[in-house]
Parts: sequence; C-alpha cells; structure tokens
Amino acid sequence: MTRRLLPAAVNWTLIVYALVLCAGIWVYTLQRIQSDYRATLEMEREHLRSVSATFEAQVEAMLGDGVGAALAAANEYENPRDLAAASDAQLSETLRHMLTGGSYVRSLFLATGRRFVRVGRFAGSETRTAPPEWLLPALKLKSVDAWAGGRISDPENPAEIVIPMARRFGQNTWAGALIAFASLDGVYQQPESASGVGLVSSDGTVLLLSEARVHSNEGSNVSSSELFRRMSRGPDFGTLEGDSPFARMQTIVAYNHVSGYPIWDVAWRRRLETFTAWDGRRRTTLLMAGGITLLVIVTTWLLNHVLWQLRRRELHYRALFNNAAFGAFVQEGEHIVEANRTSATMFGVGSPNELIGKRMWDLAPAIQPDGASSEVLCRERIGRAVTTGADSFEWTQQRLDTGAQLSAAADLSSLDADGKTLTLAVIHDVSQRKLMDAERERVLDELHELAATLVHIQDDERRRIGRDLHDSTGQGLAALELSLTRLARMMEPAANSAGALLDDCVALARQCSTEIRTASYLLHPPLLDEIGLLSALRWLADGLRQRSGIKIDLELPEAMERFPPEHELALFRVAQEALTNVHRHSNSPSVTIRLFEQDGAVILEVEDAGHGIFAGGASGRVTDAASLGVGLAGMRERMRQLGGALSVRSSARGTCVRATLAPSATAGARTDQTASL
Repeated sequence: MTRRLLPAAVNWTLIVYALVLCAGIWVYTLQRIQSDYRATLEMEREHLRSVSATFEAQVEAMLGDGVGAALAAANEYENPRDLAAASDAQLSETLRHMLTGGSYVRSLFLATGRRFVRVGRFAGSETRTAPPEWLLPALKLKSVDAWAGGRISDPENPAEIVIPMARRFGQNTWAGALIAFASLDGVYQQPESASGVGLVSSDGTVLLLSEARVHSNEGSNVSSSELFRRMSRGPDFGTLEGDSPFARMQTIVAYNHVSGYPIWDVAWRRRLETFTAWDGRRRTTLLMAGGITLLVIVTTWLLNHVLWQLRRRELHYRALFNNAAFGAFVQEGEHIVEANRTSATMFGVGSPNELIGKRMWDLAPAIQPDGASSEVLCRERIGRAVTTGADSFEWTQQRLDTGAQLSAAADLSSLDADGKTLTLAVIHDVSQRKLMDAERERVLDELHELAATLVHIQDDERRRIGRDLHDSTGQGLAALELSLTRLARMMEPAANSAGALLDDCVALARQCSTEIRTASYLLHPPLLDEIGLLSALRWLADGLRQRSGIKIDLELPEAMERFPPEHELALFRVAQEALTNVHRHSNSPSVTIRLFEQDGAVILEVEDAGHGIFAGGASGRVTDAASLGVGLAGMRERMRQLGGALSVRSSARGTCVRATLAPSATAGARTDQTASL
C-alpha cells in the first residue's frame, strides 16, 4: 500500500509546490511592476516639479528685469504728483535709463487713463494721450495691483510676439514692460521627449507653450479644461494628472503660481512617453516571469514524468521479479533484504517476507555433498561477486518445510544502490536437469557400448566373411581355374570355338578368384594381423594405384612397433575409407599417406589434391558430421571409442583426413625416413 500511495503523494506534492511557486513568482512580479510604476511616476513628478520651479525662477527674473525696471523708473519721482507733472520727454528718458535688462525685455511703459509713454529697445519712444487698446483691460481694474495682458505683436518688430505685464503704481498709474517670453523656447523645447513648459494667465489664456507640437494653441483659452480648473482651485503649486487641454491624452503636469502676478507656469510630459521605459521593463519582467513559470511547469512535468516512468518501471520490475520462473532475492551484505514469490515456493515458505533476514547458507545443508561447508562456500562466492561483479556456481540447497534437498544453480551479480553494495542472487532449481543429464549420460553410455559392440561384431563378421571367402569360395574358384586349365590342355587343337570358349571360362574364373581374394583382403587384410599396419597400408596403396591409376605417395616410417590390434585396425579402416572417397569423389590426380608419431600419439594423414568437400569457416575445418558421409562419420566414432580423434580439413586445393590415436601400449620411437610408392 505504501509503495502504491507514496509515488502518487510525491507527484501531487510536486504539483502543489509548482503551483505555489508559480503564484509566488507572479505575486512578486506584479509587486515589482507596481513598485517600479510608482517609482517611475514619482521620479517624473519630481522632475517636472524641478523644471516648473526653475521655469518660475526664470519668469520671475524676466519680470523683474522688465516690470521691475518700469517700477524703478516710476519710483524716480517722489510721489505720483511729480510723476504726473513730469513731461513726456522726462519720462521717456527715465524709462530709457532703466531699460537695462535682457533682450527679452523689448519695451518699458508708464500709463494712466490720459497718458501713455513707452520706450523701446531699438526704435525710440512712443507717447500718446490715450492708452493703446491692449492696455485698456488693465486700466479698468480697480482693486488688482498686477496685470498680465494677452499676446500682442511687438510694436518695434511686428513679426515677434510679446506679452505686456504691468503693476499698479499709486492709484491710477501702471508701470509695465513688453516681454518676449518666446526666448525661453531654446531652453525648454524638447520635442523628442513630448514634454514642455508654458505660461497661462489666471483667466485661462495660454501665453506661452514651449513644445513645438502645441505652438498653435498659444493664445487660446483653456479655462474650460479640467486640469486648469483643478489648478486654479488648488494651492499655489502642485502636480496633477489628466487629459491635456491640447490633445486627448493623459498628461502629468507640475505648476507654480508666479509670485505677485496673475499667471501660472506649468511643466508637463505626456504619460505615454513617461512610462515608455517602464513599459519596456514591465514587458521584460512579464517575459521573465512567464519564462520562469514555463520552466517551473516543464521541470515539474519532467519530474512527474520521470517519477511516473520510475514507478512504471518499479511496477514492471515487481511484476517480473515476483512472477519470474526462478527464485531471486537481493542481499545486503550476507542477509536477504528482498525475495520473490518463486523463491518462497522453492524453499517451502508461505511468504517471501519469511526469507528476509536469512542468509544463503541458512537455505542449504550445513555440509555440501562434496564435503565443503555451505557457509564458507557462500561467503567465498559472495565476496568474489562483489569483487568481480558476477559469479556462478552450483550447489545443494534444501526446503525449509520438509528439509528435502534440491540441486540449484546460483548466479550472483553485484549492484550499487545509494552507496550500498547489494548482491542479486538468481536461483534455478536444476534437480530435474540433473536427473535428465544423468539419464542422458546413461543412455549415451549405453549407445556407446552398443556402438562399440556393433563395431566389434562388424569387424568379427568381416573377418569371418573374409576368411570364408578366402578359405572356401576362393579355394573353390582356384580349383575351378586349375580344372579348366587342364581341360583346355586336353582339348583337341581342331576345336577352335570350344577352345576359345574354354579360354574365356579360364579367364573368368581367374578374375573371380582375384576379386574374391581382393574382397577378402579388404574385409580383413591378413597382412594387418600377420605383419602390421605399415605392410597393410603399402598393400592398400598398391591396390588403389593399380585399380585407379592415381599417384600415391607414402610417407611411412621404415619400422614401427606394433599397436594393439584394434588400434591398427581402426587406423587401417580410416585410410581405407579416405582412399575410397578420394577414388570416388575428389577427382584428385594424387594422394599422400603419412604415418608418424608425435607427442606420444600416432597420427595418420590422407591428403589429396582434389576439389575439396567445403571450407567450414576461416580455418577450413569440416565440422558438420553430415558432410563427412556415413563412412568417415563411422570412423570418427570408432576413433572416439579408442580415445582418439578424427578431423577433416578441406579447401579448394584438396582435403586432408587426419586420425590421431594415443594407444596405451605404444612404445618406441619413429624414424624420420619415409618411403614412397
């Protein structure tokens, strides 16, 4: 149950952990994006407040150079009466004397309801009895001490725009200046940043816009704009966000009320451009979060897949391990830590768990049939398996319930797991195989005995048939030949036809006698029993040469001690069968017969120069018994019974039959001299 539930619990734990981790990643990502948003917004606000404050200082400085200079000119007279009594020329001179500010101050003027004096920077002075039209709104003011007019053309240079600014002096006199605020464009105009500065009068008239994209809105009135209303209702300075009065897009605005004058200076930047960099960082952060999330998901999937595959392999391993047809158990050190069901059945216990904790020699008799200690044998084999990686041996084990012994083949394999050295033992019950092997050996022994008996019977039968053919049939044919010869001598010479027939009968009787004698010798050559193997081989070679015309080379020692009769007969039969095969099948023009001793063994070789049988592999040995034919296969069995061996080596250049025999009664040494036939 634990093995089934634990992997599933691990899988679900990984899934929950991955979900929590992904949620944490996205919570952190959103917090990071929000924090970066607030920091970006606050940094932009701080920047705009700084720009607005700087712009306000510059505007106040320009007003001081202009309106302040005009007030200073008015203050040259001790009281308004003196100012009213001064002539136009005196006032013009005083204003010209005070026109010392920057070039943005284009004119200074003093005005009342019935008098207007203006001094320009380039074109001299202007005096009028009635004020110009652009100044009339200021003259109508009763309780306001500062005034800002609208955008007008410069009287000296109509192509330029100036803004009249004035302050009240006394009760009815206004001192002011015409100021070209457009000179600030070169400082604050930044079209690539979508930001700018501007001046707006308290009635909503746009006096100055530094951004090139919105220059066309200068002179318009923005009093209906939500941003302007919020600015006019609020404190003298601050930061606002909302729709731009010049374009339908969100804008961040910092503003300041210019001290002492009814105008506001503003600094703004469009929100879209403000958060361009932040949006790039946001996308990068989201991509990173998405990538990390995907990595977590893929990693979790891979881990779950690996665990599933491991669990599947574990189930397969359990199924194979427990359903194996052989006993198997795992040992840690000398103790069994896991066993399969087959081993429990093999050793007569109800459950594999009953084998856990036991040792291999606990499942065997204390002493093996060969007298070895089971414990010593197991310790030695386990140590060898740990050292070499594997080991195999056969021994006797016993059932734990009945004590019945069984023959077992044990295969040990060394395993490394989690820093531990384990040993896997596979036990095969080979009792049935042992019984079958014993029965097979018994049957083979009987077959070998039967084959040996048949060979002896065959040899005896050949010897008897050869002797009978020689002693009876051969003698009868010899007598028939002699009688026919005598009869031919007794015939009258005139009977030519009868004589010829009688001569044919004599020749036929002689041929039959020769063939009977040859067959008798081939069945069992008397030379083999009387003189020995060397003479029998010479006779065999001479007979084949006469019958077939094949050239035969004999490489035989001049003399050799006699072998046991069955050994000499076996070697003779090998030579006989080999020469018969050469004559019938090889188409060889020559054959060589060798007989020699080597390392205490007698070796017979019959080698031809024919087309060969076939090459059985790179060595050229013929290993298939069927390809040897019945005769040589029988000779191989005959040699095996005598403790020898028969081999055939064949190639396209010929075949060599080699018989090796180590007779127990062999003595003497061979000579190096050979004989040829």
